[in-house]
Amino acid sequence: MNAVLALLLVVAAAMLVMSTRRLIAANRGSWLSYIRNPPVVPAGAIGLRALGGGISMFCAIVADLPNTWWATFVVLLAWLPALALQVWHNARNRPSPA
Repeated sequence: MNAVLALLLVVAAAMLVMSTRRLIAANRGSWLSYIRNPPVVPAGAIGLRALGGGISMFCAIVADLPNTWWATFVVLLAWLPALALQVWHNARNRPSPA
């Protein structure tokens, strides 16, 4: 059972990275907000993000971990690669001072 959940967590992380890559490709050269949608949202990017987030939540719930901190860690583990990709993109495209 744990191997299946680990595989699902990897699939969720891959979906989140694919979503972030689509957003970066559509908004090349512009800074991406961490809490809002970017100016251009390509088809399927939000769906991939929702599905990846849902699968990571499913893994955290079904894993039956001893406390809630481990479940939180499992969800963050799935989102970490996509967040790192967005941080890298934003470091390359800093907004100009107003």
